[in-house]
Amino acid sequence: MNKVSLDYRADIDGLRAVSALAIVFFHLGFTGFSGGFVGVDIFFVISGYLIVPKLASNLQAGTFTLAKFYENRIRRILPALLLVLLFTTFAGFFILGPREYSEYAASTLAVLAFGANIFFNDRSDYFADAAHQKPFLHAWSLGIEEQFYIIIPCLLLLLWTARRQSPGKVIVWVTLLSFIYNLVFIRINETHTFYMPMSRFWELGLGGLLGLYSGQFKVHSRYALPLGVLGMALLFVAIFSVDDSLAYPGITALLPVLGAGLLIYAGQLRDNGLSKLLGCWPLRYIGRLSYSLYLIHWPLIVFVRLYLSRPLELFEQLAILAFSFVWAAMSWHFMESKILNKQTMSYKSVKWGTGFAASLCGLAAIIIVNNGGLVERMSERSQVLLSDIRQEKLTMKSECAKTHPLGGEAFSRYPICEDGNTDARKILFWGDSHAEMIGDGFRALVAPNLFQLAIAEMPSCSPLVSVLTSRRKNRELCGDFVNLVLEYVQKSEVDIVVLAGRWANLASSVRSPGDGGRSHQIFDREAENAPVSLQFALQRTIAAIEAAGASVLVLGPVPEVPFHVPDTLVRTRSGIGQLPEVSRTQFDLRQAQVLAALQKIHLSPSVQVLYPHDYLCDEVACAVENGALALYTDDDHLSIEGTRPIIENLVSSLQALQ
Repeated sequence: MNKVSLDYRADIDGLRAVSALAIVFFHLGFTGFSGGFVGVDIFFVISGYLIVPKLASNLQAGTFTLAKFYENRIRRILPALLLVLLFTTFAGFFILGPREYSEYAASTLAVLAFGANIFFNDRSDYFADAAHQKPFLHAWSLGIEEQFYIIIPCLLLLLWTARRQSPGKVIVWVTLLSFIYNLVFIRINETHTFYMPMSRFWELGLGGLLGLYSGQFKVHSRYALPLGVLGMALLFVAIFSVDDSLAYPGITALLPVLGAGLLIYAGQLRDNGLSKLLGCWPLRYIGRLSYSLYLIHWPLIVFVRLYLSRPLELFEQLAILAFSFVWAAMSWHFMESKILNKQTMSYKSVKWGTGFAASLCGLAAIIIVNNGGLVERMSERSQVLLSDIRQEKLTMKSECAKTHPLGGEAFSRYPICEDGNTDARKILFWGDSHAEMIGDGFRALVAPNLFQLAIAEMPSCSPLVSVLTSRRKNRELCGDFVNLVLEYVQKSEVDIVVLAGRWANLASSVRSPGDGGRSHQIFDREAENAPVSLQFALQRTIAAIEAAGASVLVLGPVPEVPFHVPDTLVRTRSGIGQLPEVSRTQFDLRQAQVLAALQKIHLSPSVQVLYPHDYLCDEVACAVENGALALYTDDDHLSIEGTRPIIENLVSSLQALQ
């Protein structure tokens, strides 16, 4: 392993600039930067290249201490981060609705605990439209780096002290295992793979290995420029060609990672033309501002888009970009550069300053969370709407007259809810949370003497017989649950089964507009898990239900919305922004495969299909409010008021079924 060179590399600052600009241009929505998000991967490689060799060198020289290492990380990371957190908390008071402000405050606590990536893994797909309502979503990448800085130095120190284990070998194993984890889990859960450190450490590790060993394999002057050009070409392909249709990171992340690695390697010979270009003053200066530029740009975009309630126009994009540069320049010149200089600012001062700012952020966040996002900030109209929403939640949670348990302990959370007139025809609503949504609306709006009602619901478990899906949630229980419900249909003498689900999650080429999720595949358990279509799976399920003695009505897709409806209504009724229009065209694109399948099923004389969008949409847009009331409880589930026109038509259809 070569002796680590601590010489300043201007081209690496230039590479930082390329990384930051790619990310900012992608987030601003500039045309062409479809893969700008890969800038984060470039950052990871640079961080590994700069940090790991210093760690290894100091360990082997006997000069490494965790205290000194973390002092350097605190000086570099926390001051700029805390400044942006304070700004975002202040601005959020005037722009965010109560639930949004409360979630932001919770994310602040996660950021302060170095776990932003873990927090957002359970809450938002990075590519979802709903991501534009989360001011600190971009802190997920800081979480990855911070976790690397916590785990890897401790691991290297432990293995070096106990066994004199070479730091290089440890990093090789970390890199290899992390890369394998990335390749395996990208097929299982893309969101998990995007956010989790186990699937990202290989990127920092590869940068670290480059720093550790590249000195032993000096680049020949003949190859420096071609290798640099190849590296830049890989970055350009990633930045301008990769998009959210590809599973990421996965194998695709090799494009920016290898591209950045090749540029850093070629830059050993600093007289090659590309390294000189990267090291020119403008790029070098932007590189120095890149950290604060990255921190501030996203909250600005979120706040402006929330207020405007639409995508940004060119003037607005340029204004945010200009403000971000001014902020970053002031942060660098008046704070960051001074704090990084140990001659001008003592560590004691840094600790007291960052400790005070972190305490202020944490205290504010706790107050906001504990007070429900400070509802009192909002107008009277907004508070009335919030009261209505709370009341509806209580109505939807009203207890069933009777529950029918299914199976053993594993299914204890999913009993069948039974209600209504036991002498009337028995209707079973069966499916995922959308079936529960319609069932709850039915219970609230239909006279209990008309029907005997039952609801069989398991989240993310579509009512399809003998299939397996690539959806992870409740995957192991879903198949058995379906069989138990089918058995219930036969033994309980159900007259009509209403099948409902978020069908586009199983048949769409378009991401969900709200949570950004991809469609999952359906596999046939009866044909060695061969892929099957939604139409085939539904037809087989309908046949099984009819064989059990019940008639079938299939409920079509509910329009999905690219924003959280109650949050947006609460904000707009306090004069913050406008209510965006929900495009009918986007609904048609998202649901094209589903509607085609249902139209073919509708051809069967024994099956009825009811289409909710017929009652919620016109030819141009889909409704999300009805006067004073919200029609949705989030971005895809209808409120009781939202189900009203569907229930009215559903009752007529049920009465017509024999």
